Amino acid sequence: MKKLSLKDRILRYLERRGEWVNGRVIEELAMQKGYKASQASRRCREMVTGKDSRGLPCPIVLEREERKSSTGVRSVWYRALSQKKKVGYYITLPNGERELVGQIYE
Repeated sequence: MKKLSLKDRILRYLERRGEWVNGRVIEELAMQKGYKASQASRRCREMVTGKDSRGLPCPIVLEREERKSSTGVRSVWYRALSQKKKVGYYITLPNGERELVGQIYE
């Protein structure tokens, strides 16, 4: 069986989450699979800019955002551009109000 590439692992993880994920979480995910944290950061940058480390074009599939915490520490957050649509499930109560029961991504 062929080993899944780090780019594909990151993209699948972000698509499943469907929300912004801190870059440090992505680095930890990569380290659990035997990759260096810097490789995960590089792959994320490549998927945001559309150029790989050799300067060759690759598809832009991630979105990047820099956030600053209250202590002044900057961190990078990523999410997949092809994120799934969030769908809410509601029930109608006897008084006519709708109540959110759950949400899923489809």
